[in-house]
Amino acid sequence: MMPALFSVEMKKTPLKRSMLGLETEFFTLNENGFMASKADEIIKTAQKQKIPVIKECAKNMLELGVFPSTKIYNISKNYLEHLQELIDSAEKHSVMLYPLGTYPGSFEPEMRRTGLYAIKQKVFGESKFKIAGRNIGFHFHYTLPRGVFDQKKKCLKQPKKSKIAESMVNAFNLMLAVDPVLTTLLQSSPFYQGKYYGKDSRIIWYRGGKFLQNPDGLYSGMEEIGQLPSYAHTATDLINRTESSYKEWEKELIKAEIPKKRMKEYPSKLSVGWPPLKVNMHGTLEQRGIDMNHPKYVLGASVLISAVLREIFEEFLEIKPSDLGMHEPFKKENSTVHVPPDTIVREKLQFLSAKEGLDSIVIKKHIKGFVKLSRHFMLKEEKKAVKPLMNIIERNATVSDIWIKRVKKAGFSLKEIVPNDLFAEMALKSCRQLKKSMDKTKKTFEAII
Repeated sequence: MMPALFSVEMKKTPLKRSMLGLETEFFTLNENGFMASKADEIIKTAQKQKIPVIKECAKNMLELGVFPSTKIYNISKNYLEHLQELIDSAEKHSVMLYPLGTYPGSFEPEMRRTGLYAIKQKVFGESKFKIAGRNIGFHFHYTLPRGVFDQKKKCLKQPKKSKIAESMVNAFNLMLAVDPVLTTLLQSSPFYQGKYYGKDSRIIWYRGGKFLQNPDGLYSGMEEIGQLPSYAHTATDLINRTESSYKEWEKELIKAEIPKKRMKEYPSKLSVGWPPLKVNMHGTLEQRGIDMNHPKYVLGASVLISAVLREIFEEFLEIKPSDLGMHEPFKKENSTVHVPPDTIVREKLQFLSAKEGLDSIVIKKHIKGFVKLSRHFMLKEEKKAVKPLMNIIERNATVSDIWIKRVKKAGFSLKEIVPNDLFAEMALKSCRQLKKSMDKTKKTFEAII
């Protein structure tokens, strides 16, 4: 399931060896660049080859994992090898893998209607549930420290050691504060159903809600279940949130006239709730609110955030929401890092990231603060891994910005509905870019041993 990326020996004995994992989703397109519900055919072939790929909520998308490892070299090597095999497998079915957060053109996904997907279909309604079939993401996982997770019951337990509990809370809060950084740097979804909504249309439609000014989004009106949470103060806060999210989803089932007993189909209370940041039933902190993107950015982002998380768990770095963190985000004072209040992150930075991206001076300042902090903790070889992200900052253009530029060059304004034919042509270019960039990305990470 969740892989380990790297483990670094430090002077102090860490709470737990630094481990992280990732999950990446892909759309399946036909050779003309239009959406194709071919995931099942590809998965059947891929699984025979032992490629760790699984089904997703729609038949036009699939998810690729990676075998666990304790070294960045191993995880990048395994991930890229499996991805290359999956690309080759898809081509046998005349399918191209599309790696960006939304397919820009208009289409109707074929949703799955069995198991737990059937519950969501009933709760959201057939039309609204299709939003989930039009968005793909990159999910980042970081393992919890020892003593806070019950592996048998698949739940958090009240930790007895305060240092361990504090490290978990600090890690959670860091991952929340960094959400606008990652959603900006990896944004790849300026268009949704043929229209421009912002630099990150995916989170505008997937998260939805008042902070993103979209009452029609998938999780609009379901704050505890699917929207960006607030900071936690204690481990008990995280435990109580799990209970609260579970009860809220139970209420949604009752409203949809689904038998309450169906809640037992969920393997853990931690498997209920799909916010951008959560504690996962596999004993990880999961950041699931990021656009899918090309491998060099996905792997680079994993290193960028894990460098700081490692410091939290191994050196007990404190993450402190403060007014100072609002003016000087991620400023480090001794063993304390100041971050903006969660009202600023949720109500202001989240929106600016989604709508303006790098056009926002506030967002650029937030990114600059975190990058400076992360690079302070990185090993020399890790700095090579984040170079693709540094290039985004230097050129002041994300993948979303590049797409916007191409659409304008084709003669369309952002206020127009862009023809599907143009988007299909552009989507194919991204599919080819994914395939073409594999060797270069492998060489980048082969140098990180």
